[in-house]
Amino acid sequence: MRRWLPAGPAGHVLITSRAQVWGGLAVPVDVDVLTTEEAVAFLAGRVPALAEAADGGPARTWAAALAAELGGLPLALEQAAAYLEATGLAPARYLEKFRSRRAVMLTRGEDLTYGGTVDTCWALALDRLQTTAPAAARLLEVAAYLGPDPIPLAWLTPAALDGPLKVAVADGDLDELIAAIRSYSLARRHGDSLQLHRLVATVIRAHLPTTVQPATAAQACRVLAAAQPASDSRDPAGWPAWAALAAHTLAAPALHPDQHPDVDHDPATRRLLLSVIDYLQASRAGSATSTPAADLHSRWTSLLGPEHPDTLWAAENLALDLYVLGEYRAARALDEDTLTRRRRVLGDDHPDTLISAANLALDLSALGEHRAAREWDDFVRRHRRQS
Repeated sequence: MRRWLPAGPAGHVLITSRAQVWGGLAVPVDVDVLTTEEAVAFLAGRVPALAEAADGGPARTWAAALAAELGGLPLALEQAAAYLEATGLAPARYLEKFRSRRAVMLTRGEDLTYGGTVDTCWALALDRLQTTAPAAARLLEVAAYLGPDPIPLAWLTPAALDGPLKVAVADGDLDELIAAIRSYSLARRHGDSLQLHRLVATVIRAHLPTTVQPATAAQACRVLAAAQPASDSRDPAGWPAWAALAAHTLAAPALHPDQHPDVDHDPATRRLLLSVIDYLQASRAGSATSTPAADLHSRWTSLLGPEHPDTLWAAENLALDLYVLGEYRAARALDEDTLTRRRRVLGDDHPDTLISAANLALDLSALGEHRAAREWDDFVRRHRRQS
């Protein structure tokens, strides 16, 4: 482009580009997604039903919710505005449809200025990347099955990967792979982490052949399982690392059975989920109801059976959530059932059995049944001495 640039201080030239390397020629200015306020103002100016969004009230609530769902991506906001303008659909209904059919809605509502959609924009870029740097494209595909938070590059180890991506990382080419991804603006690098916009990840998953999706999701599960910190999930010193892992574990499509039906068949993934619940309960990073213990208990009871060790641990976690919520009778019933099953399967001296007995004692004490609670406390002490 040099030959078209004016010489000397004769004004300014603004260049928009996906290329990252401009420092030797120009002053680069990174263009980020819109803030919530900017996105709300944009929607208020484009969608008549949201015209009062800037002044507050229900219109602002819907505009802010839509902006958050679209992640502040300008093209996605324009696409949504064009769809609402063309169809006359109420913003609340659009938001409902988008949440339930995200990949489909990203193909609708063509931007008249750009002449395309989020789907076509990123799908074309991904196609080019698959041709020029297939290992980088594979990295994107795996990342698309993780959560929307920054992905620590330390998680991307040869031991956790396979195929050409494993070879490239083992050869020390991870930085080059990320540079190839950034050249198409498909992801951002923040120091030692990589981050995909949630809508870009949606497009990548939607365009991945169905024959490849299970293996890609399984690869993402292995990355998360291998990323578990060496510290115990109940040790506060390791909580920052556990917090990063929990954020991905709770949001990763790879760990959702509706997108990855085989997720519950993998023992390593089940142990990851249980460890993350242990961290959430120990740190109380969220409310007790934010842990997936109830969902896991239901799924694993059906798949593995009520007496599988992982099902029983999910039951233990669920009972603790119930206890913290003050639902002592429900916690007691579940702990009694878990204890009965563990005594039958594992025996009275097994550490897991004793944990169930100790938790049941807590339930009984909270219900005022102190004599029964004392009996189970004595049971725990007696069998711990024997073991």
